[in-house]
Amino acid sequence: MPYTERMDRFTRSWVLMKESWAVLRKTPSLMAFPVISALFTILASAAFIVPYWLLVGFKDVEQVRPSVEIPLAFAFYFVTYFIVIFFNSGLVACAHQSLMGGNPTMGDGMHAAIKRMPAILGWTAIAATVGVILKIIGENLGVVGRIVEAVFGIAWSIVTYFVIPIVVIEKGSPVAAIGESAGMFKKTWGERLIGAGGMGLAMLVLFFAPIPFMVLVAFTGMSVLIVPVAILMGLWWIGLMVVGTAMQGIYQTALYVYASTGDTPSGFEQTDFSAAFRSKPQFRDRIGRFGH
Repeated sequence: MPYTERMDRFTRSWVLMKESWAVLRKTPSLMAFPVISALFTILASAAFIVPYWLLVGFKDVEQVRPSVEIPLAFAFYFVTYFIVIFFNSGLVACAHQSLMGGNPTMGDGMHAAIKRMPAILGWTAIAATVGVILKIIGENLGVVGRIVEAVFGIAWSIVTYFVIPIVVIEKGSPVAAIGESAGMFKKTWGERLIGAGGMGLAMLVLFFAPIPFMVLVAFTGMSVLIVPVAILMGLWWIGLMVVGTAMQGIYQTALYVYASTGDTPSGFEQTDFSAAFRSKPQFRDRIGRFGH
C-alpha cells in the first residue's frame, strides 16, 4: 500500500475518532450502555459456573459432558449474547437520535430496545446458534477446526456488521437484516470498516500506553506508589473500554445512516464517507493491474 494512501487512511480514522468523541460528549448517556452491559454479562457468566460444575465437575466428566455441554453452551451464548445485543440496540437507538439532532436519554434507548424485543430475541437465537456451531467445529476438528472457527467467526461478524442498526432503526426482521447487511458489505467491499479498525488500533495504543509507567513504578518497590498506580491503571482500562465501545457504536450508526440514505449524519460533516467506500469493480481492477 502506498505511503500516501496509508496516511490518508490514518487521517480519516483520526477524524472519525474526533467526530465520534464529539457526539459522545454531546450525549454522555451513551456510555451507560456498555457499563450496564458489562456488569450484566459478568453476572450472567458467573451464574453459569455453579451449574456447570454441579453437572460436570463433580461427576464422571466423560459420561456427563456430552449430554450437557452443548445445551449449556447454547444457553450461555444465548444469555450473554442477548445482554450485549440488547444494550447495543439501546446504544444504536440513542446514537441515531443524537445524529438526527435529538438529545436522547438512556431511557429513550432502553424503550427503543424493548419495543424491538422480539426481533432482538430472534437475532440472539441466530447469533447463539452460529456461535455454538463454530465452537463445536473449533473443538472437534483440531487445528483445522480452530482456523475455520476463527476465519468464519471474523467473516460472520463483518457480514452482520449492520444487523443491529437495521433491526432497531429500520425495524427489520433479523433474517432480512442479515441479507441487507451482507448486501451493504458486498457494495462497500469491507472498506467501511476502516474507521472501526482505526479506532480499535488507537484504543489498543491507549491501552498499552500506561504500562511502561507502571513498570517503572514497580521497579521502585514502593507499595505506597504501586497500589495507587495499579488502581489508576485499572480505572483507565475500564474507562477506555466504556468510551471505546460507545464510540464504536456511534461510528457504526453514522456509517449505517450514510450507507442507507447517502446523507452525511449530523456531527460527521468533516468526514468524507464516500472515500471509505470502495466498490468491488475497483478492487478487481487493482487485482487486474497487479496481475499485469
